[in-house]
Amino acid sequence: MPEPAGRIALYRYLDADGHPLYIGITSHPEDRRKAHARMPWARNAASLTTEWYDTDAEASAAEILAIRTERPIYNDAENFDRVPAAPTTWPSLATAGPRKAAKLVELIRTEIDEGNWPSGHQIPAPRDLAAAVEIGLGATSHAIQLLRRQRYVYRYKSFGYFVCER
Repeated sequence: MPEPAGRIALYRYLDADGHPLYIGITSHPEDRRKAHARMPWARNAASLTTEWYDTDAEASAAEILAIRTERPIYNDAENFDRVPAAPTTWPSLATAGPRKAAKLVELIRTEIDEGNWPSGHQIPAPRDLAAAVEIGLGATSHAIQLLRRQRYVYRYKSFGYFVCER
């Protein structure tokens, strides 16, 4: 099928049972097909579907929605839920002295213990947490390491930190 000029394709690789293996967007599906042919999961692909969108923004939104709802096996990006942004009700820890990290740990543990941040959800990025409580990235990183040791959060390499099962 020829590629419509200036349009963006949302494509899905499906296994023999119709389960999604990988979902992506491109303006050149044939080039992506060739690149994906080298992927280890490609031998499990039984079919490929394509939907066309007029703009990159429309295709990107459709891709994120498809990944989050269909949960393809080989997509990592966008294939997880996020906790709400760092609460705006958290107090500033700028004057907490050497206890900044410990105080941030308390705030995050409270969110997790009260169920506001569910298991398996990604927590806000360290820079967002730091900004929310007006502290440096060093204290925030230390707080996250303490939470990891306490098994409140775990790191998924290249994607961030997530709430552990409680």
